[in-house]
Amino acid sequence: MKSIIGTFLFVLALTSLALAVQISGTLECGKPDPQYSIPVGDDHPGHAVQIEQYKCTWTKPMEIGGVATKDGSSVESGEKLGTTIHASGFHTTNMANNDLIFVTYKGTIVIKDDKPVTSKGTWSFVGGKGKFLKIKGNGTFDGTPTPDGGVSFAVKGRYTLP
Repeated sequence: MKSIIGTFLFVLALTSLALAVQISGTLECGKPDPQYSIPVGDDHPGHAVQIEQYKCTWTKPMEIGGVATKDGSSVESGEKLGTTIHASGFHTTNMANNDLIFVTYKGTIVIKDDKPVTSKGTWSFVGGKGKFLKIKGNGTFDGTPTPDGGVSFAVKGRYTLP
């Protein structure tokens, strides 16, 4: 009996993975505005807590459930220590049909001269509105700086809709 249940659960897990749809796109976020940095005041030079907001546009939209991603915004907090920022945040994407998708993310930003050099991390869907109310999925992002002080993110992952 245990082997039948185990086999059933294994097949169910494989089926769930097979039903997940692969996605990828490019999200460009401008320079953060507003941006706040509060020094921690300890014996680590440059140690600070930061919070910032970004306005973003999908320059290479993702297609999710037959609807393209359009634009959105991110709110992020992080701890800056030396040349690294450990950040986490929330992103809202506006879809072409005016529905919304909500994402949470975390990652590591490497900085040089107080500017981002690389940004890598993971993200997960945490819900949405309209067609995307019960979206599930996750993925990764890889960011590089843009000439205007923003960041361009290569985003990839997978999702399922009920």
